[in-house]
Amino acid sequence: MILSYDINKLNDLLQSFYSLSKLRIVVYNDVFEKVAEVPDYDCLFCRLIRSDKNAEKNCLASDKYACEMCQKKDALYSYTCHVGLTETVTPIRHGNIIIGYLMFGQVLQTPDSGTYWNEIIKKCSGYNIDMGQLYQAYQEKYPMEPEQVNASAQILEACAGYLWLQRFISLKEDSLPNKIDEY
Repeated sequence: MILSYDINKLNDLLQSFYSLSKLRIVVYNDVFEKVAEVPDYDCLFCRLIRSDKNAEKNCLASDKYACEMCQKKDALYSYTCHVGLTETVTPIRHGNIIIGYLMFGQVLQTPDSGTYWNEIIKKCSGYNIDMGQLYQAYQEKYPMEPEQVNASAQILEACAGYLWLQRFISLKEDSLPNKIDEY
């Protein structure tokens, strides 16, 4: 599929979402490649996780799997990543065709962040990560209530529709999928 992106407008919308929610947000294309992200870096916790090559591979696999599940369900999909953070992805559509994905994540969603640290330790036990630094980064993460995550997910879905309606993402006019859809 041949897509065109208005990166400036995409970044403005993503920045607005981030300013309001403080949640990292990413646009992926239809083959799960990043197109735009705000902020343009992972949180410290995730950067430390990704410093281990196997962990980074698992992070990328988690993101791809989430997009595939979103595609399969043809709906918003929330999940817990391999190290225990919450992420949510929703499809960006052109009619019935999924042309990309909008994702927010790196969210600590737990009523008891103290006890949850033990779960994080278990999930990260196979990685070569400085657990002292990881704990410091974990302490800096602000836990979100499920209601906050659900509200953010609803806004994410609205943003996904807005991206297409405002032509922040569009099909090139001469593309075969566009001609088939018009037919």
